[in-house]
Amino acid sequence: MEDLNRLKLLTDSRYRELRGKYGHMFEADTGAQAILTTLQKLNLDELHARLHEEINSASGQRRKKAIKRLQVVEPSGAAEQAEWMIITVLRSCRRKPPPPGAS
Repeated sequence: MEDLNRLKLLTDSRYRELRGKYGHMFEADTGAQAILTTLQKLNLDELHARLHEEINSASGQRRKKAIKRLQVVEPSGAAEQAEWMIITVLRSCRRKPPPPGAS
């Protein structure tokens, strides 16, 4: 199989091609489902620790990038679930229109 990695972006045509060729072995999501699946598999505690380690050991651009990523991870709290950042259900709260002839 080709060099496919987790989080690799595919065009629609490439996705359909790989799905047709490797259907039983190929798993990929599209759109918001792909983001939700990725966040569900993310271990925030591990990422938090790894980013702190990188900040302490790296310099320059790598350090700046790690600091920015840590700013995204920390507000959610290491105990939280990353996928909670995604809205999965929208409820309609619209009111019924008044009946005809009502003032």
